[in-house]
Amino acid sequence: MVAKEFESITQGDRLGSASWGGVRATESAHPAGLRLPPHHHGSTCLTYVLDGGFVETVEGREFHMQRGGVLLKRFDAVHTNRFGDTGARSLLVELPDAMIDRFEAIGSLFSSAPGRSVPSAARSARRIHAEFLEPDPVSELVVEGLLLEVLGHAVRSSVHDLAGTVAPSWLARVRDALHEHFTDPPSLAELACDADVHPDHLGRTFRRYYGLTPGAYVRRVRLERAIRLIVDTRRPLAEIAYATGFADQSHMTRQVGDATGLPPGRLRDTA
Repeated sequence: MVAKEFESITQGDRLGSASWGGVRATESAHPAGLRLPPHHHGSTCLTYVLDGGFVETVEGREFHMQRGGVLLKRFDAVHTNRFGDTGARSLLVELPDAMIDRFEAIGSLFSSAPGRSVPSAARSARRIHAEFLEPDPVSELVVEGLLLEVLGHAVRSSVHDLAGTVAPSWLARVRDALHEHFTDPPSLAELACDADVHPDHLGRTFRRYYGLTPGAYVRRVRLERAIRLIVDTRRPLAEIAYATGFADQSHMTRQVGDATGLPPGRLRDTA
């Protein structure tokens, strides 16, 4: 399945847009019967359904979204949309990476899947839409707080998905080590020695709480850092590849292309 860039597909009618700092929001209406091909948005997104409904399939998992529904998707989540007899109207909010990073110290937003429904966040999402409709000088601050509420609900539901278990204290140290040394990460044996657990136990526990093996987690951190530097700086691509731990620029180009549907140069130009 090849993901198309978000701007190149039919999106229905754009009814309005707004931005608050690094947050971007778009309200759109999609006609009945519309089907959107595989695509992704390149940033973590919140979708709040204002009217109607649709089925969104995120990497094989179906979400049947109706009015008042809230869906969060990871920045690289490839998905399709199928709109029913009534069509739908929704608010899409694109979240900055820095906001997502603040929750990594608590738990993973997407421990089990790249998308998750967060019905408990409906009230916060409704208030974000109210700020969208009637902005004022303090809307940016209000929206930031409301988005943090949404993410808080998402992390809490992720924790509940783990059947009420509490992550062991050593797991956060392992994750922090992978973030700190992502260009030259410790081996599984070294991580296990530091955590004073068996390597097999570390691997199983890490995957349970973060949805990835430690090695895959490091690759994701490298990719996220590379995409951020490509979009936010003008540093040479070869330099970014070296700084983020890729074998070379070609390796980074392939990984970024697979994740975003765009080679690094085009990704930078369209940011």
